[in-house]
Amino acid sequence: MALIIEKYGGTSLESAALVRRAAARTAAARKAGHRLAVVVSAPGKTTDRLLGRACEQAEEAEAAALDLLLASGEQISAALLTLALEEMGVPARAFCGWQAGIHTKGPHGRAHIERIDTRALRECLAAGQVAVVAGFQGVGPDGEVTTIGRGGSDTTAVALAAALEADLCRIYTDVSGIYTADPRVVPEARRHRALGYDETIELARLGARVLHDRAAVLAKQYQVPVEIRSSMTEEAGTMIGKEGLEKNAVAGAALSAPTLQVRLEDGGARRGRHRLFAVLAGRGVNIETIAWGEALIFTAHEADRAAVEETLALFYPGMYEITPGQRRLSIVGSGLAAGCTAGMLECLEAAGVPVYGLSDSGTALSVWIDGGDAERGLQAVHRRFLSPAAGEGK
Repeated sequence: MALIIEKYGGTSLESAALVRRAAARTAAARKAGHRLAVVVSAPGKTTDRLLGRACEQAEEAEAAALDLLLASGEQISAALLTLALEEMGVPARAFCGWQAGIHTKGPHGRAHIERIDTRALRECLAAGQVAVVAGFQGVGPDGEVTTIGRGGSDTTAVALAAALEADLCRIYTDVSGIYTADPRVVPEARRHRALGYDETIELARLGARVLHDRAAVLAKQYQVPVEIRSSMTEEAGTMIGKEGLEKNAVAGAALSAPTLQVRLEDGGARRGRHRLFAVLAGRGVNIETIAWGEALIFTAHEADRAAVEETLALFYPGMYEITPGQRRLSIVGSGLAAGCTAGMLECLEAAGVPVYGLSDSGTALSVWIDGGDAERGLQAVHRRFLSPAAGEGK
């Protein structure tokens, strides 16, 4: 009898019919003899609606109160799925994050899981019940409800799988696995049957949205086998584990969310740059790339524009330029072939897509392009490196 951690995303729970579908899957797995804990996200667009309500009440929401509000979305899903399971004759118990023993550390809105006290969950499983856990949340050292950032339910599921020493963590989502590119943009993209931890981490970090990057890192750290499957079909999904692709194989192509490119004409003052990045980090701004020369050039998420501009205006008034609307286009592989850089630049030039910057980590090759060229660029790169007839690096 295997212990399986299941996770259902918000699009898999946004209606009563979909909640019943999820419950039926869980019931079938239990009937097959498995023990189950199920982690759930908030239904549909619930988190966005709750954020909207918070903005209606206050111009700047207090962090602890906002976490308390946002955590309620996942609790709705946990309660509804538990009710659906009970209606099907499956004994189940719903848990908020703190009831499940999920202890966090760090600031509200972006806390991280420090430890999990599994006693209550183990008692629930030993009693033959399905444990239904609200994802994305925990309890801080002061006893207050905390949230662990967008994509946090993926992280909750993998963390629970590690803490409970589960045999499998199965992530149900609205796509049937990890593809060589987003199939909505590249219809000929192919689904991977299996993928290694390293390739999965890089694809998640660089924009593939099937699994959150923090969850992928945890899976590798604790060697948790993860399966990505569709909640809408019975198709086989993608297994994530130790076995990856052969060296030099390109695993996939990904597009990031919109980014900002910042150019700071500071004359190369190193001490001031250290201070700048410390302040940005304190404001939760994630710096993606840095070019360190006479002028400082760095990129950040476009969603952080207000924090970036306010900080630059404070320390460097009139000395910076911000270019919005760019996106990072990347290919990922376990040791990319030497010719990949030339091949990527050539295919983008042939497609009429200008490139504004490039970085190579050894396992990921990224270029910055205009947002309006993003889909065309992704299609060109996929044809070059990932179509069945592609010759990598050529």
